[in-house]
Amino acid sequence: MKNLIRSKGFLLSLLAAACIGILTICFVVNRDTDNDFQPEEIASNTETYVLISSTPPTSIVQEDAEDFMAKHITKSYEYGYPFVLDEVNLDVNADGKSDCIRLLENWFPTFNESDEPSYDPGGLHYTSIEFDVNGKKHTFDWEEPSYKSCLFAIKNAESSNIVVVTRDTGGTGMGTIGINAFTFSDDIHELSLPSFETDYGYAQGFLATAPYSDNYCLTVLVEDTDFSGRLSLPENEFFDYSMYNDQGVCIDTERAATVGAICYARVTDYHGQDALELYQQISGTAPMEHFGYLVSVVTWEAEGYKVLEQRLESEICSKSAFTCTPASMTAAMTCDSVLGR
Repeated sequence: MKNLIRSKGFLLSLLAAACIGILTICFVVNRDTDNDFQPEEIASNTETYVLISSTPPTSIVQEDAEDFMAKHITKSYEYGYPFVLDEVNLDVNADGKSDCIRLLENWFPTFNESDEPSYDPGGLHYTSIEFDVNGKKHTFDWEEPSYKSCLFAIKNAESSNIVVVTRDTGGTGMGTIGINAFTFSDDIHELSLPSFETDYGYAQGFLATAPYSDNYCLTVLVEDTDFSGRLSLPENEFFDYSMYNDQGVCIDTERAATVGAICYARVTDYHGQDALELYQQISGTAPMEHFGYLVSVVTWEAEGYKVLEQRLESEICSKSAFTCTPASMTAAMTCDSVLGR
């Protein structure tokens, strides 16, 4: 008996029986366990943004736009999409009733880990303006995106209300702003603005030439208005003045500075009348060669613009009733109301 137990055949048989028993137990246990693969459920999110038809808490007519954004944009999901950036109340159709005009910003939100939308105040958006007149809404939509927008109202010489929207459209150097002016009778009517043709299409502003002249000056000419003025060039060691000799005589009469599109706009009081000041930058070969501005003061009559004054300025004066500047021009856009300033 002892020899049988000690034999290799017995030991191998015993080991094989033990292995078979272990495999049988594992098979039985595994058969009673539901081990089908179940993929992790992914939370569905059918909305790309939050739609809430609530009105904003307050108008930002008397509030700096950057402060408003800092307080409200980060929680804009509470107010809905599109976002009401600004609104004004005035009688646009001369029926003696107050109408509401809203500037709407269609932002593109991103979502955090909690699926809450957040909006970048410096990002691109699509702008709309809404005229709420006698309970009926009329809208005008811009097809091209922009960065920041401003809404304000002025009166022309006939005391008719004109609604103006400025939009930062970006660009190199000082950047550009798009300007639209509207009136309302039975529907929204867009008013004309000065524009000129470029190699890339049309730009807003007046077509002007600015050839270099003697004594380190520019002669700025606007054909449409017969304006002519001289602008002294600033002293800057980094600017290119190779078109002058040591006596300040222009030796390259073919060279000229560039008068760009409108880059800045503001409301001003022109002899007791509301008017819009349009600034076009005058620059040298490089955008950094900033020489000054062609300033045009305009208003509207019978759905056409009227030039009240043109002048040249070396800098933008800080005194204004309302300013709207591209983000590329200053660190923060200012949209100041004439009220409370």
